[in-house]
Amino acid sequence: MIHYLPILTLAACIAPAAAAESNAWMTDLDAAKKKAAAENKAVLVEFSGSDWCSYSRNLRKKIMTKPEFLKYAGDKYVLVNIDFPRKTKLPAEQARKNEAWSKEYNVDGFPTVLVLDPDGAAYGGFSGGLPDFAAVKTPLEEAYRDMKNAKAAIAVANKLSGDDKILILQQIYKAVPEEYRDSHTALLKNIIDLDKKDLTGLVAKTNKENEIKALKKRIQDEIDPEKPAAETLPKIDAILAEPKLPEEGRLALLQIKLQLMLQDASSEEEIDRALTVINDIVKVRPELSAQLQQLKKQIQDNKDELLESNKDRKDARKK
Repeated sequence: MIHYLPILTLAACIAPAAAAESNAWMTDLDAAKKKAAAENKAVLVEFSGSDWCSYSRNLRKKIMTKPEFLKYAGDKYVLVNIDFPRKTKLPAEQARKNEAWSKEYNVDGFPTVLVLDPDGAAYGGFSGGLPDFAAVKTPLEEAYRDMKNAKAAIAVANKLSGDDKILILQQIYKAVPEEYRDSHTALLKNIIDLDKKDLTGLVAKTNKENEIKALKKRIQDEIDPEKPAAETLPKIDAILAEPKLPEEGRLALLQIKLQLMLQDASSEEEIDRALTVINDIVKVRPELSAQLQQLKKQIQDNKDELLESNKDRKDARKK
C-alpha cells in the first residue's frame, strides 16, 4: 500500500515490533473478519505497543478495556488487538502475522485504531493518544457511518447494470479518503472487472500502479546499493535501457546510480562523470532543475572533501 495513514501526531509512539487484554479482544484479524461477516458487524482493530508505548497503555487502561467502551463497541464491532510489545516475546507465527497486518495498513505508530468492514476495507479511525471515551467515540462513529453509507450505496449500484452501475461504483470508490483507498481492493476489482471500456480510467491507472510496484520490487530484489559499483551499475543500466520504463522507476534507478558513482569516485574526472547523471534526472523531473543544478554545484565545490571521504571509507574496508 502507498501512504495509507495520515502523518502521525506527536501523541503517538513510533513503531518497532508484536499480548492483548480482555476477553472481548481477539488477536487474529482474519478470524475477526470472518466473525464480523457472520454477525453483520464491523471490525475495530487496535495496533498497540502494550508494554512500552505510554499512549497505547493509557488508551487501553483508561478507555478501550473499560465497561463503557466495551458496551458501546459490543453492538457494532468485533474487537481486535494487534500488539507489538518489546519486553514480551510473541509466538513466532503471531509476530509474523502482526507484522504483515501492520504493513497491510501502513501502520507506523502506536496506537492506531481503524474501523474495517468484514472484507478488511478501512473507513477511518485515529492515531495517537486520545484523552477519554468521547474523544475516541467521535472518529469511530464517523468511520462507522461512512462504512454504512458506502455499503448502502453499493447495494443501490448492484441493482443497476452497464455504465450506470460502473459510474456509481466509481463515485463510491472516489469518496473513500485517499489514505484508506488501498484497502478497498474488492470494490476496485469489481469496477475493473465491469469496466471493459475503461470508462472510469481506473483500469489504466491500476495497471500503471501495478507496473510501478512490480518494478520497485524488482529494484529491491536485484539492486543492492551496498555492493560494489562495478557489480551494481551494469544491472542499473540494463534496466534503464528497457523500453517503456515507468517514470518513477527510472527516477529511482538514476538516484541510486548517482549515489553509487559518487561513492565510488576516486578522481575528479569520475565525479564529473557521476554528475552527468543529474542531467538524466532533470529529463525525468524538469521541475526540479533548479534544485538539482544547485546540488551539482555543491558537489563540484566540495570535490576534495568527497574524494577524501571515499578514500577513508575504502581504506577502512581493506583493514
